[in-house]
Amino acid sequence: MDVQEAEEQGLLPVKQDDRTLPSQQTSDAEKRLKMEHLRTDGKICEKSLTHVLETTDAGIGKTLMSLWLSYGLAQKEGRAFFIDDSNWSYGKYTDLFKPPPTPSCLPAPPHHRLPCPHQARHLLVSAATSQWTFGEAFREHFQDLGEPKSYQQKQVFGLIRVGYEALFHLAPQDAAYATNRLLELEGIRLKGRQIVGVNVRRGNRHPWEYQYQDSYTPLETYVDAVDAFLTQEFHPNAPNSSAVPQSEKSAEELDSVTLLASDDPDIYSTPELTHSHRAQSHISLANKAALDAASPLTVPRSSDSEVIFKTFIEGNVGWEGGFFPSVFWGLGNAAAGSTAARGLKNEREDPPPSELSLSLRGLVARAYLLDLKILGASDAIVCGVSSIGCRLLAVMLGWQKGIVEGRWKNVDGGFGWTAFEIDKSF
Repeated sequence: MDVQEAEEQGLLPVKQDDRTLPSQQTSDAEKRLKMEHLRTDGKICEKSLTHVLETTDAGIGKTLMSLWLSYGLAQKEGRAFFIDDSNWSYGKYTDLFKPPPTPSCLPAPPHHRLPCPHQARHLLVSAATSQWTFGEAFREHFQDLGEPKSYQQKQVFGLIRVGYEALFHLAPQDAAYATNRLLELEGIRLKGRQIVGVNVRRGNRHPWEYQYQDSYTPLETYVDAVDAFLTQEFHPNAPNSSAVPQSEKSAEELDSVTLLASDDPDIYSTPELTHSHRAQSHISLANKAALDAASPLTVPRSSDSEVIFKTFIEGNVGWEGGFFPSVFWGLGNAAAGSTAARGLKNEREDPPPSELSLSLRGLVARAYLLDLKILGASDAIVCGVSSIGCRLLAVMLGWQKGIVEGRWKNVDGGFGWTAFEIDKSF
């Protein structure tokens, strides 16, 4: 029995919810609430799904995957969709994205929102409860085990795609840059050249492929995949890329562009990818060398007759090696940053983050989202499926283009696309 029905039958006490009642408060939040009442005539949604942006995972990729899937499921089941960002590690949703589509009704009182059972009128989905919403029952319903592995999750892919199309609209501060960058790339494409996006994820994310699971996929593997795609496009009858001499390659093939995005800033200067271009240069993660050059740490000199005692100064910590949760949680917090630099902190902090921390985290998120936005407009994507960003890029390419036509190239073993983390037996 649903909470509302139990209240109506007197089985549960009726709880007045301040959010749905007039108030004498004059805060901005209360003013917005009153405007919502006027717009909706105070009507509460019959059915809804509220996605709570709260997780102990430092990365934003898993949140995006769950968010888009939640939206797609809500649309599939005719539920109004709401986002709760009151305790998100990255700050406010609208600092990164345009506001989501606005339902024509009000969200249900908090005590009406339940993570289970799925038949509840008002579902609540968060990182802590997603195992119930997208668990075994969900997979049994939406996965077609009679299809080849690459096609088993076509319905799930479609739900995520619906969420991507509705929600992945960057905030104005980054949207203008992305639009101009995409226009530049379209000019390249109009000349008959191909644009291949390459996403190299390092840091704490290791490949699923057994031989590289304690290290990283070699960069040569990415380069070979790019060459193979271009050969397939310009020389469809060639057995492989090495079978086509340099002299037989067309100007369009030679001038095709490789866009590169990585969480490790050192990747951009590697010999293997020296001819690639950054997907975007609006916001970039810096390595220690760049930080030291921008803000060197000066140490006072001591003479032979003088000894200077000074407080130890922690060195700059960059993103060399890739994205590590410990460094993320230490942003804007000197004490936590010192611990993070030694790799000792890997979970969400307590107490809540400061405004400085949220601002710095927002920059990290914006860089990631811009990379996705630009790479997602490529003609093909080369990446490792163990990275959630890689799987999001497949969704951005679309099912036909990415999976059916094979323009989504996974270099991490023989795994197919999946919305879920594998258990090594997938």
